[in-house]
Amino acid sequence: REQDEYMDYYDEAEAAPPGTVMLQPSSAPMTVTGEKIEAVRALQEAPDGLRMMDWSGQGLDTMPRIPPIFTNARVVLLHDNKLPTFPQELTQIRFMQKLRLDSNSISSVPQYINMFSQLKDLRASDNSVAMLSSNIGRCKMLTALDLQRNHLEQVPPAIGACVALEKLWLSSNRLA
Repeated sequence: REQDEYMDYYDEAEAAPPGTVMLQPSSAPMTVTGEKIEAVRALQEAPDGLRMMDWSGQGLDTMPRIPPIFTNARVVLLHDNKLPTFPQELTQIRFMQKLRLDSNSISSVPQYINMFSQLKDLRASDNSVAMLSSNIGRCKMLTALDLQRNHLEQVPPAIGACVALEKLWLSSNRLA
């Protein structure tokens, strides 16, 4: 068993059916690689003291069930995967403030985006996003929105209701 300054590493978990997540001891964080569940430092303290769920670069093409230990995550990293849709499962993470979905295959930012009332930073560059829901305007705490290198042809006027928005990246889209 190895240890770093933040938390323990645990031995590899047993194989589980796709879409399920098993926990070793309840405090052990897990990540999904294909059909294998592996214990890694996926839930850790971020530098600013916020909880983080890091499932980036795992090759995920579907979103696994989110274990209860992640429902209080503030930072969620799902970049560099193969997710075809914006994961609705994320609505279980009530206090999420930062979400990275860049470099997937996501085609839209859906209506339920407004369920992320604490969201401050959404990164979804390098996808196939062609539709941004007008409900983005209900994300009142949003300060940064990165939708570079997507397929957007228009931005809903509701984006103007994001009064806290300080940074908006839209380069390399199909905007007229």
